[in-house]
Amino acid sequence: MSLRDLLLLVLFAGTLSACGGGESVADASAGDSSSDDTDDTDDTDDSDDSDLTEETVIEALGNGTGADFEEGAIASSEDYVLVGGSVTLTIDGVDQNDSNSSLTSDSYYYTFTSDCSLGLFSIASSYTSTGSVSSTYRNKGCSGGDTITATLYSDASSSTELATATVFVSTDYPSLGTDSGISFTEGQLEGDLEISDEDSTDLSVNIVNPLSSNALVTDDSYIIEWYSDCADGEFSVSRETNSDGTFSTSYNADYTTCPGDNNLTLLLFGDTDTECSLTDTDSCYVVMTSVVTVEQGVEPKLGVLDDDEFYTELLVNGIRESEYGDDPTSENVSDELKLSAGGTMLITANIVDDNDDDNLATGTTYGVSLESSCVEDGTATLDSDEKTTTTGTVTFTYTANGCLEDAFSANLYSVESGELATQLNDDEVTGIIFIQSAEVGAITFTSVSEPYISLKNIGDAVLPKQSTVTFTVVDKQGEVVEGQEVSFELTNTTGGITLGSGEVTDSDVTDSSGQVTAIINSGTSHAVTSVRATTETSDGTSISTTSQAISITTGIADQDSFDIAVDIFNPGAYATNGTEVSVTVYAADQYQNPVADGTVVNFTAESGTIESYCETSFGTCSVTWYSSGVRPGKHEASLDRVNEIDPQGRVYDSFIEDSDCVSTVCGMTTINAYTVGESSYTDTNGNGTFDVLDDTGAEPYVSYPEAFRDDNWNEALDTNSDGQVVEAFFDFDTDGAYDEAPTVFQGLVCSDSAINADTAGESHCDSLMHVRDSIRIVQSYAEAPIMRFYTYDDATSKYTEISTVTLSSSGEFYVLLQDLNGNIPANGTTLSVDGTGYNIYGSSGDVGNSVGELYTGEDNGLPSYGVLYNVSFEVDDEPESIEVTATYGSSETSVIFLTP
Repeated sequence: MSLRDLLLLVLFAGTLSACGGGESVADASAGDSSSDDTDDTDDTDDSDDSDLTEETVIEALGNGTGADFEEGAIASSEDYVLVGGSVTLTIDGVDQNDSNSSLTSDSYYYTFTSDCSLGLFSIASSYTSTGSVSSTYRNKGCSGGDTITATLYSDASSSTELATATVFVSTDYPSLGTDSGISFTEGQLEGDLEISDEDSTDLSVNIVNPLSSNALVTDDSYIIEWYSDCADGEFSVSRETNSDGTFSTSYNADYTTCPGDNNLTLLLFGDTDTECSLTDTDSCYVVMTSVVTVEQGVEPKLGVLDDDEFYTELLVNGIRESEYGDDPTSENVSDELKLSAGGTMLITANIVDDNDDDNLATGTTYGVSLESSCVEDGTATLDSDEKTTTTGTVTFTYTANGCLEDAFSANLYSVESGELATQLNDDEVTGIIFIQSAEVGAITFTSVSEPYISLKNIGDAVLPKQSTVTFTVVDKQGEVVEGQEVSFELTNTTGGITLGSGEVTDSDVTDSSGQVTAIINSGTSHAVTSVRATTETSDGTSISTTSQAISITTGIADQDSFDIAVDIFNPGAYATNGTEVSVTVYAADQYQNPVADGTVVNFTAESGTIESYCETSFGTCSVTWYSSGVRPGKHEASLDRVNEIDPQGRVYDSFIEDSDCVSTVCGMTTINAYTVGESSYTDTNGNGTFDVLDDTGAEPYVSYPEAFRDDNWNEALDTNSDGQVVEAFFDFDTDGAYDEAPTVFQGLVCSDSAINADTAGESHCDSLMHVRDSIRIVQSYAEAPIMRFYTYDDATSKYTEISTVTLSSSGEFYVLLQDLNGNIPANGTTLSVDGTGYNIYGSSGDVGNSVGELYTGEDNGLPSYGVLYNVSFEVDDEPESIEVTATYGSSETSVIFLTP
């Protein structure tokens, strides 16, 4: 109990004695509620005692207020504090007689003290009306722990303590070293502590808190300074304020001024401790030392160690360049010093240390690059043109491949990240090699640029008139031979075929790849030739080979070798857009050889959409036709378009409801293809050209008018009543008029006799022509067809349509399928005939791929177009019916015949 409490208690007891006399304090406080003798004076005294108790203040000092009050405790933001660091302390004064409520009187005086004299407070003493005081404790040099005491006085002049509270905080100096946590090593630097010459090293050190498991300290109140005992040693950062727990710098020292051990000192102090220095370290928090050793570096040189003697040369195939003597050449170097033709050898270089008596420079990675004139032009190979080494020796593997003399140059490099970086030598290190000539072992045919060339008097835009043939000469090891002479000879010269020299023989020498070429010029007639190449081996033996055959041809289409085809003749396209038909052309020249690849063929169509052209490959190419637009037979009358007319006037097709399609064949579509070419002739004398012979006249030929698209298939170009052409024609000579066939041969392969022949103002081979071909497809309805039934009379050879079929024990009838326009049904239509109690014979199945022509020029009772099936039947067991079904896609038409 405090002195103040004791005095209050005595005063309180005296008051009770004066008023009531003789009662104890306990009795006065509690009263005697069970006594019947309690008088008014006792009641008054009890009331006075209660008022006095409520006004009494019992002071206490601690942490918190109310139920959370912890007496005698000081709240601390951390339970430890490093030298140079700080913590926040908070103390609360309360009245224990008022449920630990805060002391709000501003007369109370609070003080903070510590056992360590180097512990400082931002607020050492203070009055407060809030009952709470906070102060910052800063550790200016306390280690080993410190006890902090807070004391409460009635005022600043009082020396009587009303209450106290304490807290113990751990204290220590920070530590410097590498890593942190359990990996922390005190007193060490991170970085390379050995450098050479004028190199630098990156150094770093961490500041950690030993009171917090060596965690990195991020408080910015710490400063580090770096010092070296070598005056010429330099730090990139000599002073740094802490931010993330790591101090970094780069140390640079020159071997000439700072050789050997350089002693480094690190001073750590607080941002207010300016007294810390090399001469006064007492004020420093941490003094750390380390050593960086500066050594003399390697001075690398490139060359070769030969018999322990260093030469600034390369060792090539065991020989240094200076060993050949002055001005060595292939002629004055003996064969035993040369590399064999196609041989392999080693090129060696060493890196030595000029600072170490030219001993091998080991332990450091260097790079060497090697250049070769023959490797650059492809007549030799290296296993690599760049290599690295840590042993001071590098070796390259070299293989000759047609080269006869080679020069080498090498350079030395530093290496960074595995790549050659900075060149370290000023002058290249060189070497040479001489190689023996190869012994010819074989000559082989390699390639031909054009297997087909055109006749020389043809202006063919696609086929060339020359072809290049290539041969290769190799030695006995299979390596190419450079500079070898090869002679050429044509195997066939028909029509004046020549070599590039204009003669039938020629010669040339092989290049660095062992290859030699001969050019073939075409002649004036169709022929096949090849080139025979000959060379001599080292012992004078002739060896030869022959090229692939080369064909001399026109390369342009002729009329009787040009054809058009389609994959579907009766597509389901009449009322359906986008139905496709593949259209293919085949084109060959006078000799039935495919026209030149890339020959352009044009296309047109009477209706729909068709790709405008294709380019041939091996004599053929294809385009696609698509159904679209106005169908043939449905064009406006004012256009005067023509289309096929039904040869029988539709007398057998009365079911057709479309009046436009009663006489014309609606949907019949002409497709035309054409390209530039020549007409056809017969080569009666076999010389490959068209001739006019003195004794028999011109060789047989055909001439042609300009091409047109025959939309009504009548083999004539139609005109309207005004004489205007109403079918598309292709104006070959662009004179704006349709030209009939000339009286001369339209082509290019003419002899002088044909060109100079008297032909009444026209000349053979004056021009070419459009070779052409046309084909018809019919656009049929894409739906189930009309089904009609017929009988046939052998006596009259005519068919008669019937409305029904009378079934008996056996019989025969015919089924005719047509679309709504009276044409053949669309491709994909199928007829099936099934009998119940009948055996069925005859035809059925898919509609054929055709335009469906039934009329042959004589009236046989059938319409002009459609597809006809024969059906025979006979009774089997109990006859019931025959079912005839025509199907297209998901739609079908069925007829059932019952027995009588």
